[in-house]
Amino acid sequence: MQIFTKTIDGPEKFTLPEGIKDQSGLLFVDIETTGLSPKTSCVCLIGCAWYAEDSWKMIQWLDDTGEGEKEILTSFVAFTSSFSALVHYNGERFDIPFMKERMQVCGISADLKNALDVLPEVDLYRILRPYRHLIAPDNYRQETLEAYFGSPRAENMSGKEAVGIYRAWLAGHSKQLLEKYLSHNEADLSGLLKLHPILAFTAASDTELTAYKAQAGSYTDVSGARREELILFSRAQGLDENCFPFTISAASDGCYLTMQGNRVTLKIPIITAELKYFYANYKDYYYLPAEDQAMHKSIAAFVEKSHRVQAKADNCYTKKRSSYLPQWSAFKEPFFKKDYHDRELYFELTDELKNDRAFFSRYAEYVFRHILHEGKA
Repeated sequence: MQIFTKTIDGPEKFTLPEGIKDQSGLLFVDIETTGLSPKTSCVCLIGCAWYAEDSWKMIQWLDDTGEGEKEILTSFVAFTSSFSALVHYNGERFDIPFMKERMQVCGISADLKNALDVLPEVDLYRILRPYRHLIAPDNYRQETLEAYFGSPRAENMSGKEAVGIYRAWLAGHSKQLLEKYLSHNEADLSGLLKLHPILAFTAASDTELTAYKAQAGSYTDVSGARREELILFSRAQGLDENCFPFTISAASDGCYLTMQGNRVTLKIPIITAELKYFYANYKDYYYLPAEDQAMHKSIAAFVEKSHRVQAKADNCYTKKRSSYLPQWSAFKEPFFKKDYHDRELYFELTDELKNDRAFFSRYAEYVFRHILHEGKA
């Protein structure tokens, strides 16, 4: 086994996963193997990066004989004991189960295997997956996301090419081939560090928003009609202004979100229409066909019987023409609908609400989370 260490470039600060108090507790990991199946292939290189003494360090354990897999796996697991979590990209599907199966094959002690089992993992791909509707890279390979986040890599060796270089190096121990092989793993680790903005998605989903400006606007809908909208400018509390080095744009149910760093802009359609408020206890109401509304029996009892009928759930309403904002749950009551079976809910945008800054902050947060979580399964 050969061990290589060096200092590498990495972010000075980034959003930490839940439960992690300091970035020095995170160990970023990437492995190189001789194939895709742990049944027929081996781990031949393990690379890790971590933050210590105000800089990023890298360590690589290399099987330099083709027979030292057990030694590098043992060294790696022992090294993880001082960290709080492993960070990887799709390692939950490949890197970690691959190493665990190879540890079994190599006969590594149960204590060491258990140490890897209990160490928390942070899979950046798993974190990103529910929020993929917010970004639009060509695909979700690590290299593609590095470029999307603004840090394209110069090294573009494929995994298959890396296997060939490792085998050629074992045969001849060329210094040039060794440097090329180690550089490939270093590029993967450096690229992994550049994906740190993914961690901010989880923090963003739980953040509180403060709306510092609300204004009316207008837009043209798909039919060419002019429509009104509410524009809310907000800041996400607890998020660093540089947590997203790219612009997030997304839409859901006619609402639009733009976010960069901790600044959030929301555009929400204002509906000006006659909507209905449905009473829940319809058995206590009569429906008046001539007026097309329901009236409580305590009052409607004085209406001629020929002008009233027992109300049903779908006609037990009063109508009001006003300006409304959308909601997808009982965010604010009373809520209005176009018809009884409609799932779209609205609340009235009153003059009182227009002057309530605290309301705009709560509503901005509500709409923000709706759009942010729209892609979650």
